[in-house]
Amino acid sequence: MTAIVPLLLSLLPWTIPAENTPPRYHSILVQELLLPNRDLAGSMLHHFSTGQRQLLENLNRRSLQTLSPRDRTLLPHRWDLDLLAHAPFPKQLSQAQRIPKLLVVDLSIQAFGAYEEGKLVRWGAVCSGRKAMKTPTGAYHLIFRQRHRISNFNANWRMDWYFNFDNIEGNAFHAGTLYGKPVSHGCIRLVLQEAIWLYNWGDERMVEPRNGSAVRVGTPVIVQGKFDHTGSPAWLALDPHPRLPKAELRPPKTILDTLSSLPGHRQKTEAVPLSSYLQSIGAIPKATESAPYKRLGNQLSVPKKRFTLQ
Repeated sequence: MTAIVPLLLSLLPWTIPAENTPPRYHSILVQELLLPNRDLAGSMLHHFSTGQRQLLENLNRRSLQTLSPRDRTLLPHRWDLDLLAHAPFPKQLSQAQRIPKLLVVDLSIQAFGAYEEGKLVRWGAVCSGRKAMKTPTGAYHLIFRQRHRISNFNANWRMDWYFNFDNIEGNAFHAGTLYGKPVSHGCIRLVLQEAIWLYNWGDERMVEPRNGSAVRVGTPVIVQGKFDHTGSPAWLALDPHPRLPKAELRPPKTILDTLSSLPGHRQKTEAVPLSSYLQSIGAIPKATESAPYKRLGNQLSVPKKRFTLQ
């Protein structure tokens, strides 16, 4: 039927592009995917496999159940590429090569990237805080996780696969519904499969049971960027072949400098600054061993020229 011609076109043979050629996408109306006598959910299940539905949710930054027939949805031109081929983050992050795990959230593109020793291993869509309750940017680390958690602010808010990264404001990663734009109360929502993955992948903080002080920080987290609430994001564009934006991993300070300036006042009972963690794994030299590195209060000043993004 003509209604699914765009979908069928994406499945036709293609010329293998160069390695660095960005993937291409089709933007079509959801109603073109609807089958006779089937609702949207049934049509989606008919057209797409589990892996393909996962890719669609990440590309469109929204849960598929939130789509309506008049919405537009992005379809990849090629279905054989794995999820990382569509990542809006660089595959390698040279500054993080000596950091076992690093999580980067870019609010401008509503996506996260997970790195292991500087190599991108996972990415996914997020839904951050709405305009009036923005998710604060900065350097954090994962603190504690709970399979189920009831919000301290509203007993009706149940959060599954919860991983806290800011226990002053109560902000955390957790499973939730994504709408293609920031609508949360400050937390970072993930689609279910990404929330489960992060819950099992991330390292939580270790605490000394006698006095509650931290003896090991959790996985470092960088939250950066600013979502443009005035325009339409690329994944909602009317362009039939949109180009999706990429994360700009060039914060005002370098990655290591940003991590070293973790605001300790946002972490209750924090006894070990993140700079100490970076020193312990050899990511940055100890202050006593290198003259150019100096203490500024409880933080470590890192000269920017030593670290450059590639």
